[in-house]
Amino acid sequence: MKSKKILFRLLSLISYFFTALVILLLFLMTNALGLSVIAFLELLIIVFIVNSLFQINRVIANITKFILLLLLNSQLFVYLFSGTFISLIMVTNLASLEALSGKAGIYIPAILGVLIFSAIPTRELRLRLKLNYLSLSVLVALNLILLNITHFGYSPTYNLLYLSKDIYAKYETTQRINQLSESKSSFHNENIPNAIDKSENLTQKPNIILLFAEGLSQNIIYDSRQIMPNIATFQKESISFDNYFNHTFATYRGLQGQLYSGYQLGDQDPNYLISVQDILKDHGYYTTFINSEPKNKTFTHYLEDFEFENLVTSNKLNGTANTISDKDLYQLLWKEIEKQSQRNTPFFIATYSFGTHISSDSPDEQFADGKDPLLNRFYNLDVQFGDFIEKFKASSVSDNTIIVFTTDHASFIDSDFRRTFPDYVRNHGMVDEIPFYIYYKGMDSKVIDAQGRNSLSLAPTILDYLDISDENYFLGDTLFSNSESIFNTTFVSENTILSTNKLTDGSHLAKLESNQVDEIKEKLELYYASKLHKSKD
Repeated sequence: MKSKKILFRLLSLISYFFTALVILLLFLMTNALGLSVIAFLELLIIVFIVNSLFQINRVIANITKFILLLLLNSQLFVYLFSGTFISLIMVTNLASLEALSGKAGIYIPAILGVLIFSAIPTRELRLRLKLNYLSLSVLVALNLILLNITHFGYSPTYNLLYLSKDIYAKYETTQRINQLSESKSSFHNENIPNAIDKSENLTQKPNIILLFAEGLSQNIIYDSRQIMPNIATFQKESISFDNYFNHTFATYRGLQGQLYSGYQLGDQDPNYLISVQDILKDHGYYTTFINSEPKNKTFTHYLEDFEFENLVTSNKLNGTANTISDKDLYQLLWKEIEKQSQRNTPFFIATYSFGTHISSDSPDEQFADGKDPLLNRFYNLDVQFGDFIEKFKASSVSDNTIIVFTTDHASFIDSDFRRTFPDYVRNHGMVDEIPFYIYYKGMDSKVIDAQGRNSLSLAPTILDYLDISDENYFLGDTLFSNSESIFNTTFVSENTILSTNKLTDGSHLAKLESNQVDEIKEKLELYYASKLHKSKD
């Protein structure tokens, strides 16, 4: 009978044991000792807080336990899978949750485990009240000491408070923007500087193909395992830009931000300023975007706001999360090129390939033994790109067409990325050097040092290369010039603002001074208010 009571009491503590096991697993998989110790201390603090609440009411104690453990367990599992705690960018991207379905077999059991074990009721620990309060006080004091030593970086609880602060700061920013008058004149440019003369080998209005790959950092192309040999070869045949970084994160900000050379506050916020497709349209180009996520209504509506004349897609959905696979996308692109090459007008076609999205595996080609989904998906993109380039070079279309290859943003550092590239050092999970290549048949290849400038430069660089100039509201400058505008080296995503300007030690990532951050925020709020003003006049 006594042993049954002990067993029942132990079972009532199973919620706590579950979290302790998660912390142990986190330590074994990440070797994050500081984080694991602080997380365990915070678990013990929860134990003694809940135990104190039993003096008031058993129901209140268990409801509090459920909420606190749910938050702690969620933080731990997110860190386990992504290498970071829950961030504002994760919260704002919840609308794109289906994009993570490649790991549904891991994520769904984890979510169910967190919900179930956090909810299991517990019983009061039979401790003297004074001992309970003394233990709680000692644990809180010890935790505060460790937090100060580690600059609060390893605390799941503190990071939740920081997230709350971020959410409120974004709310305040939105309120201020709603009260601001549009100030487009502050960002108006009469033209695009002519920093490079168009090659004599190009016709007056060559066709333009702009290829956005999902989440691709330059290190993957450089990797010695030759994960992406076709794209690496393409880079050597092109004008390529070294030390070129993404200016924002993630996809919704990255695509719009590059086409309009601007920043974005909310994922679905439209931009009513002038885009690269607007300028090309005014110069006689027929504009098309190929949608790789036709079942994603939010993404489709987002693309419609870009106002391309033609939005093309397919019902052939062999990719992750009901998307068009990279293989099918490049085949669809080729069909569209053949179709539009019959027209008497130059064309501008932009695409976004989804297949390299975080958590995805390749439905087609596999790298080596095929055991690493991350390597598979990037290798598959490379194979499909290689097949496309082979057809392109063999076609007469290539005589009058330039190809621009880039990405929407850098690869995100999650547990898979760390495991696959253990020796690659990055100072931030959302910012990295990314590819930007400009190619046409027979060109002289060249490598240009972008010196930390970012993807705000995409639109003005393409137009400068083609000697196309028009009024605009671009925040970035052509990479063929030596402009030193502060936005050219400023990464902005939600409330994260960093500099990618080249430092004296050769690195490219640093925090800005508080006065610089305040200045940038003030300009950004004016820009956000201006881009939401519908008139383009």
